[in-house]
Amino acid sequence: DFIRAGYVQGEEIKGLAISGTALLGEHVLIGGSYQDLTARNLDDVDGEASTFNLGARFGVGSGDIIIGASYGQAKGEGYNGASALIIDSDIMALNLTYRHAFSSSFEGFVSYSRVRTELAAGSYNLNTLAAVGASTTLSDNVFGLALRYNLTRALDVTVGYNWTGSDGAVSVSAGYNF
Repeated sequence: DFIRAGYVQGEEIKGLAISGTALLGEHVLIGGSYQDLTARNLDDVDGEASTFNLGARFGVGSGDIIIGASYGQAKGEGYNGASALIIDSDIMALNLTYRHAFSSSFEGFVSYSRVRTELAAGSYNLNTLAAVGASTTLSDNVFGLALRYNLTRALDVTVGYNWTGSDGAVSVSAGYNF
């Protein structure tokens, strides 16, 4: 059971995130997250994403295997030069994570997710009055590595890196475990 706040930065986006997970019984995990995002390669485009997660945790030696699924929505809007932009997406993922406890203070994570994104975007050029819209479905393999240092039983710091193809994102977060 934890709640964590952090920062993520990739080639396309950067932003603040808050997430939480609760263990129900011995195996069932339920969680969610919220991110406030800014596009890095567009002038003034901001958005937000929220995700709901459901999974199962199984103890294996000095670690855990976590399998799960997640559903999320992301929305963004703003301006890039003379164009107004709107982005909307539904994101579904199947997730597999292995967590290994090296000691009572130090943990490592390796993860894989198969992510499907249904994306719709539109733009309106304020100078030419031209409007463009498009939609597509993307499927990606996302790999991740993370290290967590438990400062105390209740407080931790986690650093992670996720990548898909040539695109990657770094994350840093602080967590409170209860």
